[in-house]
Amino acid sequence: MTNKSYTASTNLLHILLPILSTVFIFGISLGIYYFSKGYRFNISNREITMTGVLTVKTDPSFATLYIGDEDTGRTPNSTSLDIGDYKISVKKDGYNDWHKDITILEQKSTLIYPWMVLKDIKSNNLWTNKSKLVKYWINTEYDTFLFLLQVAENKYSLWSYRVNTSLWDFNTNPVEILELTTKDIEIKQSNKGNLILLTQTIDKKKSSYILDSTKKNELKSTPVFNTDGYEKHTITWANDNRHLILESTNELLSYDTVRQNMNILAKKTKGNTYIWTTDEQGFFYIIKQLSETDQSIIYSLVQSKIDGSSPKEIIEKIYMRKEAKYVEYYRENGYTLTPFTNSQESTQTAGKIISILVDQNAKGVFIQTEYASYWYYIDSQKYIIAYPYPAKLISLAPDLRKALLSENNKVLLFTFDKDDADHTEIIGTEEIQNIPDAKSIRWVSNSLNIYFTRENSLYSADKDGGNECKIYDIGSKKLSTIRSSRDHIVSLEETTAGEVVINEYRIH
Repeated sequence: MTNKSYTASTNLLHILLPILSTVFIFGISLGIYYFSKGYRFNISNREITMTGVLTVKTDPSFATLYIGDEDTGRTPNSTSLDIGDYKISVKKDGYNDWHKDITILEQKSTLIYPWMVLKDIKSNNLWTNKSKLVKYWINTEYDTFLFLLQVAENKYSLWSYRVNTSLWDFNTNPVEILELTTKDIEIKQSNKGNLILLTQTIDKKKSSYILDSTKKNELKSTPVFNTDGYEKHTITWANDNRHLILESTNELLSYDTVRQNMNILAKKTKGNTYIWTTDEQGFFYIIKQLSETDQSIIYSLVQSKIDGSSPKEIIEKIYMRKEAKYVEYYRENGYTLTPFTNSQESTQTAGKIISILVDQNAKGVFIQTEYASYWYYIDSQKYIIAYPYPAKLISLAPDLRKALLSENNKVLLFTFDKDDADHTEIIGTEEIQNIPDAKSIRWVSNSLNIYFTRENSLYSADKDGGNECKIYDIGSKKLSTIRSSRDHIVSLEETTAGEVVINEYRIH
């Protein structure tokens, strides 16, 4: 090779090397980019496929994940799959198998959180008493038992048991909170169960007291809650666990259990309907009818402190159509899940308002009318149809993104907020399948599962009704609830020997 041709070859190589390096780096970068977007290159089939990611985090961990019949390893587990439908199973020794049909979407992560229940439910006795069980109660948050025991003739004892206690709580549990000479008592528990309104009747005379359910009380040193003049009032606890609400046909009042004073919330006008609620932050809400036309009723939602002070409108105008024809159209043809504004021309909102719930933590208002149910987003001031029938609210989920509703023997799952990255949840309402005749439906603390009673047995299931497990026969169990830790069920029971026991059952 001559020097001239060698020089030319060298110069060409110097030119081509940067170009080839650039093309190589660009190709690698492009491959990484498309790989990160879920593309997979199948060299043997000479095709490009799209994938998504399946992530399974079980409770408890170290279960075996099966995709179809293939063992893909222990959980937590994350794997890339071609887009499409799959049957997955999760298995762990000693636990009920968990199954689900899933769909893998392009460039999406499918997040699955199986909560597994033990097959063999073992009990552990926490407390035993040989006295006779007379009455029992549980608060609306299902975490405080109250029960009345007969100790001797004309001698009774009222006890309280807190289901969820912290490791550093060394207080006695259960605790005897009161000694009584009569079993003729009525009890109303505050939502959190820490306070109770007790009314006892002796010689046809009623006396009411507000007691602390976390300690021993003495009636002789407890001020009487004077109900003279309020005999015709219905008394309920406000959601702030401090105030009582007294309602009659003439008025709405609040009683501050700390300051021990009564306040006027509203004087009623004959013929008007009063729809109201309270919240945990200490506010009172009432629906006021502003006007009525041939086509619609106009309401407002007014907030005040529970002592009646500082009133203000938080929803200035709520327009509700009188006729049900538009709602009937949505029932037959479907309805939009897009939040909408409310105006006099709105056709989506209809019916007289019959109940409300305001939750500042969930940033929303649930409105039930005679025709349908709605969710109002406080921040955006927009509505969404929760259900085109008058569904009742059972309870909000602990994560404050979902709710359980009931309508005409149906149990519904209503999702009003979600993580945008989670495609397995959608905004809207769906009927929970496979739980016919379910009663006392409650959330498990993870907001992914529910539990309920049916035909004298206790069951758990996924929030959509899947993976139903029978936990135990209720039998002699008077009260049952799952701890917030989700590892045990606690129950108040009466044995065949007449003993009163508190047992825990490990389910997880």
